[in-house]
Amino acid sequence: MWRRGVQAVRPTVASMYGTVVRTKTTWRAGGQGQRSMPAAEIFGTGLGLIAGVGLGAGLCVACDTATTSVEPITKIAFPTSSGRFQLLGHGCRKKYGLFSVYAVGLFVDRDDAKACQQFSLPDIQAGHVAARLELAFARTVDQATMIEALADSVAPRLPTGDEAAAAELQELSAALLQVSQGQSFAVHSRLCFDWEPRRDLLVIGLEGGLPVTIKAPRVARALFDVYLDEQAVSADAKASFQQGIEQMFAHPQ
Repeated sequence: MWRRGVQAVRPTVASMYGTVVRTKTTWRAGGQGQRSMPAAEIFGTGLGLIAGVGLGAGLCVACDTATTSVEPITKIAFPTSSGRFQLLGHGCRKKYGLFSVYAVGLFVDRDDAKACQQFSLPDIQAGHVAARLELAFARTVDQATMIEALADSVAPRLPTGDEAAAAELQELSAALLQVSQGQSFAVHSRLCFDWEPRRDLLVIGLEGGLPVTIKAPRVARALFDVYLDEQAVSADAKASFQQGIEQMFAHPQ
């Protein structure tokens, strides 16, 4: 459910980006049949966001030449490092506890992490380090379903009654529409979120596409909380992230 203070997001987005369209959405596992799910809302086009330049360099780098670590449930591989970012761990996001939707990997800026006195997951949540979330899809997910699911996870973690936070959530949905270009999030595709807390920026990109940058410090923090707070959507992923911190300092690179 949406908290008071962000309830105005959906009608506001509709008024900004066009008429709300309702569509039947479907989860599809490649060649394994289909499962219909509830109707979702998608927003019209006509976005005014600016594609990020420079910040998105290296976003969602394919891991065909890098040393990799494999998420055990989905068998999806993540690079152990990507430029300044080091992989902490990964896990599987399931729907209804049954369907593997995507694997999620968490990366941190290794220099930022080492600069912390005692680096821990709360340092990421507090914005003390630059960090990346990489979502690697294990099945094709309808664009509307994915955008709505992320919004529904982020919204309850935003400050109550904060109009700026509600506006940032609109920008997140609009950015996701822009990077996906009206297409479903296909199996094997990768969606990345780079959080640059010192500049209050969130860079959003789909592998192979042009990233979009938004100024959204509240939404960025809430988005990472989806995977790091006490109600994290994947307990296995959070445990893997914690283990990665311990290994980072046991075997510094």
